[in-house]
Amino acid sequence: MKKRLKRYKYLSGSGFNEKIAKQILKCLRKKEVVKIFAFKPEENIFYKGIKIDTLIGFEGELIKVFNPKWNKNN
Repeated sequence: MKKRLKRYKYLSGSGFNEKIAKQILKCLRKKEVVKIFAFKPEENIFYKGIKIDTLIGFEGELIKVFNPKWNKNN
């Protein structure tokens, strides 16, 4: 989580991170509440000795369920 939020802070990563970071800053400057949802798996999952990044696996489905307005492609 710390790495993910740091990407927003420094506007690094994909253009989508930059878009979200700008939306967060815009709201904070207007003293609006920004809700950040986080998911931290309780255990590591491995497949044939390779650690699986469960955050990436869940992210798309969580976005579908919660349908956050900033996670739109337009």
